Amino acid sequence: MEKRRPVIGITCHLALQPAPSGNARAFHRLSAQYTLAILAAGGLPMLLGTAKDYVPPPPDVISAIDGLLLSGGTDLPAGSFSDNPRPTLRETDPGRYDYEVELVREAWRRGIPIMGICRGHQTLAEALGGRLILNIVMDNPQRPSHYQKEPPTAPSHEIITVADTRLKEWLGEAATVNSFHRQAVAEPPAGFVVSAWSGDHLVEAIEAKGCFALGLQFHPEWMFQSRAEFLRPFQAFIQEAAGFLMRSRRSR
Repeated sequence: MEKRRPVIGITCHLALQPAPSGNARAFHRLSAQYTLAILAAGGLPMLLGTAKDYVPPPPDVISAIDGLLLSGGTDLPAGSFSDNPRPTLRETDPGRYDYEVELVREAWRRGIPIMGICRGHQTLAEALGGRLILNIVMDNPQRPSHYQKEPPTAPSHEIITVADTRLKEWLGEAATVNSFHRQAVAEPPAGFVVSAWSGDHLVEAIEAKGCFALGLQFHPEWMFQSRAEFLRPFQAFIQEAAGFLMRSRRSR
């Protein structure tokens, strides 16, 4: 049997871009850093749209992949948080949220490895029963901003990993990470543990017990090229997806 790379589906957002004629055109959009990280870790990236009119049913998508990566969000329109200081995750992108929740639940049901980054980390948590902080600064005005001004390749704060977690194995007891979020996970879903905290006690990572489902609030895809330890979560993810692929082939 020919060996192939495990296929990793990476969710995208829908972006409307003006055409020269003045009409808006729809594009699936994703930072290329995600595909770069998956390739570097040994996977085969597949881009997944999330806008209802442009995508197949979630069960069909999950049947075609060996691992699901929920990407981060796009930039919100100016004034989004001033107009609605505590938006739910769904309110910031309803179509994408609903579709990704279905993907998560279907992947979880089938035992497919899942990884979520930034918004994807929050979606993973909420889709499986966790709870979010909807505005981290408003809920605690003394807390420093977690939306850095530095480039995404630059770390801006430290995280502390939790004993007996995968993340501690990969990153050690502490690491400095980048940060681009205004919301956060308040409580992980049942069956998950918090695997890293920020210095001001925000959840920076969660992971499932007994299977591979990982959420990271920071963006390792922007840091792995200069700091090899940030490729390790992707390598573990690909290894788990390869195991899923092998088991699914044997069952056919």
